[in-house]
Amino acid sequence: MASFLVITEYSPLAFLAPAAAALVTVQIVRATYMLYFHPLSKFPGPRSAAISRKWQAKIVDKGFPEKEYKRLHREFGTRALRIGPNHLHISDTSLYKVIYSQVNAFPKEKAFYDTFESHHTTFSETDAQLHKQRRRLLSPLFSRSGVSKLEPLILEKVKETIEKVQRISQRGPINAWPAFRCMTIDIISEFSFGTCINLINEDPDTFSSEYLAAMEIASDVPFLRYYSTTQRLLAKFIPLSVAANFNPVLSQLQRLVGIIGHSYDNFTHRTNDSRFPVLFDNLQAIPPDMQKAEAINTFIAGSDTTAFTLVTALCHILRLPEVEKTLTKSLDEIFGEHQATPSLLQLEQTKYLRACINEALRLAMSVPGILPRVVPTRSQPFVVDGKVVPPGTVVGMSAYTMNTDPQIWGQDAHSFNPDRWLGPNAKELETHLCTFSKGARQCIGIKYVI
Repeated sequence: MASFLVITEYSPLAFLAPAAAALVTVQIVRATYMLYFHPLSKFPGPRSAAISRKWQAKIVDKGFPEKEYKRLHREFGTRALRIGPNHLHISDTSLYKVIYSQVNAFPKEKAFYDTFESHHTTFSETDAQLHKQRRRLLSPLFSRSGVSKLEPLILEKVKETIEKVQRISQRGPINAWPAFRCMTIDIISEFSFGTCINLINEDPDTFSSEYLAAMEIASDVPFLRYYSTTQRLLAKFIPLSVAANFNPVLSQLQRLVGIIGHSYDNFTHRTNDSRFPVLFDNLQAIPPDMQKAEAINTFIAGSDTTAFTLVTALCHILRLPEVEKTLTKSLDEIFGEHQATPSLLQLEQTKYLRACINEALRLAMSVPGILPRVVPTRSQPFVVDGKVVPPGTVVGMSAYTMNTDPQIWGQDAHSFNPDRWLGPNAKELETHLCTFSKGARQCIGIKYVI
């Protein structure tokens, strides 16, 4: 009996109850602080959002959280909604240019951009000066003249896509979304790596590919890591090369990594110039690993975003007979009787086509969510709803908020209306279009879309 008492007295189980009680107490104290004493406690929002990131992770997982933010802005009657312990979503569109200004933009949130694991690229670089240096290297490639050099490549892939669509559509309807994805991936892969992945011709009868699923994974992974500690740990301790053995989609992602490495090796040992400008050409001043990261960044950022804009335009144009009729008439004028292929410059100068593209960009919002920024410490405080937002707070405004604000776009803000871009205030509307962000951090590849 004595030995049993000794074992019981020193059993680790005896400490579980006090430890659990201490943990609960800590959580209660923390929750009380976050709700009532934290510097952001004066900003309204869901109570669970103030306590942890789980609330935000949950609504992001459901898809398109921007609509939920909009509903909550109305419910709480606020233009600064607390969506995380240290996060505010801003709905006052007049403040967009303050947050994402050309001159004194709020700095990027490092925690968010680190999840992309493409450090020091034009997209993920959080240091403003380093970003400026990298952007300067790439600017010639993304200029108007740079785009014009890719015109033969673009027309070649468009022609291949049209021919395949015409052939396989004889057997029934086709899904335009994967078709556009294959086309944009083939264009941007050759531009990024000097090697075309050739998804258009991978399967002669469909536009299906496991590679497309891999692209979706590549796009989703950073956001999963941002909101989930578990995902961050898995990514840290399980290499992609290992995970690829158990998942066919991840194996395609691994294939992408291999293509990039192989393409870079081919580029460094090439004896002849590429058919078209290659991203690596402008990156010789930086280390090889950074060159590869920049190429991956351009490839993933440019492929599906462009395809989604195209499919959005197609959907809206085909369901609106008057828009389709007007666009067809304007295109007939530049194609002429002989149906000669017009240049990209001619297409760009077609006003109604341009209006349709702008409207597709506005509603597609390939990146509709928040690009988080950190409120800096400066003499002029950042004020929303008469309340000072403390320096260090993570803030942001989604493209959805800007691109559907009735005060800017009118009561038909959610409708596809190219005519809005043909009116006297068209130039002013362009200043509000933020599909590709604004200011010094605006997407460098915007000219490839417009």
